[in-house]
Amino acid sequence: MHVIVNWGGRVNYDLRRIYNLTRMMRNSGYEVSIIERDSNRSRWLEEQFGDNVIHKADSNSIKKAG
Repeated sequence: MHVIVNWGGRVNYDLRRIYNLTRMMRNSGYEVSIIERDSNRSRWLEEQFGDNVIHKADSNSIKKAG
């Protein structure tokens, strides 16, 4: 199953929540894509999870993610 995490745009959210949620789902066998609007957060997430991080928040990003 493929899960899309679209957390970008929330003000002052805890990046560890996305990390922990994504790691938990991946460890359970899910394929996970993350859409993140902020470039710094996106870069950090890419270091953790690789290609499954998409830096944008528009309809094309959602199509690419899923």
